[in-house]
Amino acid sequence: MATTIVMPKMGYDMREGTVVRWYKREGEAVARGEVIADIETDKATVEFEAYTAGVLQRLVAVEGKPVPVGEAIAVIGEPGEIAAAAMPTAAVETAAGAVADAAGVAAADVVVGDRETAADDGVVVDGDTAAADG
Repeated sequence: MATTIVMPKMGYDMREGTVVRWYKREGEAVARGEVIADIETDKATVEFEAYTAGVLQRLVAVEGKPVPVGEAIAVIGEPGEIAAAAMPTAAVETAAGAVADAAGVAAADVVVGDRETAADDGVVVDGDTAAADG
């Protein structure tokens, strides 16, 4: 299952950080503990190590652009895995809206990324898994 890597809180007052440099590219293997990025705070630039192993599925954070603490910066998963978490938020919302329109339900009734009830694409209409199995 894919793991969303978030901007860490590296100090009590830290509100955001900036990925200064990515050391890995999408599709490359990542070992646990391997340095994958340099993150700049208001006080220092720190090497950031992956806290899980797998394949770097998506670089969410753009080099040089500030990201709030706790927000996604990357997604690491298994080879060949495509996770809803790897999609940017806007893409997830667009996909949920399209599924809702096609199913004739409200967008709020669409569940994205619930692996226990979702079909392979990670999108189901709440309470109607048969629609996703189709």
